[in-house]
Amino acid sequence: MNIDFFKIVNKLGNGAFGYVYLVSPKKHYKNNKNPTQLYAMKILEKEKVIKQNLARYALTERNVLSIAGKHPLIVGLDYAF
Repeated sequence: MNIDFFKIVNKLGNGAFGYVYLVSPKKHYKNNKNPTQLYAMKILEKEKVIKQNLARYALTERNVLSIAGKHPLIVGLDYAF
């Protein structure tokens, strides 16, 4: 799984060291069970994260979201790459 499996639909916003896009899975992906599913994809700029010494915060965010699972009040994490 990587960024090439998704099609960018729209830019939702940006922050200090990254962007958030609305994406949908490309139809050719063989394990795509729901091609109409939409996701928010957060893309971090590696240079800015490292320069500002924020790598541990990014990893902590990923770990918390992956552990949180399907909680109704927390955004879930389906993919990380």
